[in-house]
Amino acid sequence: KGQKVRIRIYNQGQGISREDLPYVFERFYKSDKSRGLDKKGVGLGLYIVKTIVCSHGENISVTSRDGKTEFTFTMPLVN
Repeated sequence: KGQKVRIRIYNQGQGISREDLPYVFERFYKSDKSRGLDKKGVGLGLYIVKTIVCSHGENISVTSRDGKTEFTFTMPLVN
């Protein structure tokens, strides 16, 4: 659309709880409370994605309902 491309990524499954949605882009945040020190991952992935998207002057959002979680973001179109 214009000089931007809109990207939507979704999956179906357990989803993200309404309480966790405001925090999913925070550094070190893990919505799965069962993930202790013996589990892999440090909760940086979505934080890094948001940092990259925002560094291009764009935004990213997430919705999760009825077992479908969807991330939507825009990026500048490169000619």
